[in-house]
Amino acid sequence: MISNLTKVIIDPRCRFNYSSYYIIGLMKMVTKDIEFDINPFVYSTQVRKVYPQGVGIILIDDKNCKKKVYIDFYDSNRVFDEAYLWSDLYAKINISKKEDVNIREKLFSIGPSFSIKLFNYFSLIRLLILNYYKLRDSFDIPFTELLRDYLYTNIRRLNFDEYLNKEKASENYIFSCSTFWNYENEKKTTNIWRLRFFEECKTRNLNFEGGFFLPKGLNKKEYENNYGDIFFTKRISPKQYNYKTKISPFVFNTPAMYGCLGWKLAEYLCMGKAIISTPLNNIMPGDFISGTHYHLIENENEIGVAIDYLLNDKEYRNFLEQNARKYFEEYLSPEMVIQRIFNKVYDNKS
Repeated sequence: MISNLTKVIIDPRCRFNYSSYYIIGLMKMVTKDIEFDINPFVYSTQVRKVYPQGVGIILIDDKNCKKKVYIDFYDSNRVFDEAYLWSDLYAKINISKKEDVNIREKLFSIGPSFSIKLFNYFSLIRLLILNYYKLRDSFDIPFTELLRDYLYTNIRRLNFDEYLNKEKASENYIFSCSTFWNYENEKKTTNIWRLRFFEECKTRNLNFEGGFFLPKGLNKKEYENNYGDIFFTKRISPKQYNYKTKISPFVFNTPAMYGCLGWKLAEYLCMGKAIISTPLNNIMPGDFISGTHYHLIENENEIGVAIDYLLNDKEYRNFLEQNARKYFEEYLSPEMVIQRIFNKVYDNKS
């Protein structure tokens, strides 16, 4: 708990399913009031501009010292300039390794996160209605879109503790399921990396399950010539996805939209998985080291080698698992993200 943090105000214009990670962090770390109120947030009147980008938060300590924090969870590494100027600290997931942080001194790397189920349906809908009521005069996003955003956390996500629970890994079963991205850049990068991983798993004497999930509106026949018959259109339940991922002896990570640090990486670290990963485009907080926290591959030809290595070297796999969870607990858990933001913005010892 951050005992001297007495009140938190959250901008209700936030995209709720992305903001849920930080809301639970605040709930774990703040003993006093947490409220949603649009009035203190003056960085933009363009709701469409604010909604997908991040969430504004005001922290108030026991000396009534107010600090303005903007948490940017957008996939792109662009900075929302208006929120940056408004904030005392601009906490961002996707900061390019090419970014000169000396020029933007308020930029603070927080690493990847993921969506979490926070409330039961009654509490969730109650919060939605209260927040929408506060925004009704200025909100240009349809209520149905907002409803889908809130409901996503209960329909497609799990309670945080369910990601933390360990399962005994299988030695010959591999599960890997990813969304097929129908964008030109991701077709040449993310989709190709993932396809190669699927293919390498299928060529070995393994029980492989997975492939690309094809979103509604896309016809798999259009893509089978280039990707083969590795598509499915029926969603796997969140519980099954969680369980099957945990019993896989290792997992595969690669940057997704705009080269972002995606939800998968945060989930895998939370689960304490041995991770095979392609190079990351964006900064990770602290020291995120290949061979300690994950296994790096530089090109497609190294995928099969990495699979064999992790299948055969259980000691190395266990080493990666332990360090992945340790890294998550030190830098990425919801409460540690909030603690690190608090330390930084109040100039406490990090």
